[in-house]
Amino acid sequence: MPSPRSVLASLALLAVVPLAGCAGASSSARNFQGTERDVANAIGDFQAAGQRKNEQKICDDLLTAQYAKSLAAGRSTCADEVNDAMADADDYKLTVKSVTVSGPAATALVENASQTYTMRLQRVGADWRIASLGAPNR
Repeated sequence: MPSPRSVLASLALLAVVPLAGCAGASSSARNFQGTERDVANAIGDFQAAGQRKNEQKICDDLLTAQYAKSLAAGRSTCADEVNDAMADADDYKLTVKSVTVSGPAATALVENASQTYTMRLQRVGADWRIASLGAPNR
């Protein structure tokens, strides 16, 4: 199983993708309605914060507290890990292909130019937060 940091590094490229359409909304979110759209928009918010290099927002507002804590290693903080991962990121187009919601949990099939990932999200209050960026699907 890959470490949280290696998964974050492989997906950090997703955080720097320029967005089309509304600020903070993924262009692929338009393909969804209701709660599924809310989940897709949470992924769009993650992208927008990454594009602005706002590591603290990603860790504090867009990841679950548990996932953010898992990214911290030793003396390194979540924001440090996100910053390091984004420093090596390339630009790729990100598309939310499908969303499945089951109560307070959701999964999203997310595709970039070369790979597809299954991201897990969790409802925290009224917001959806990323609980796992997942590993590339094979």
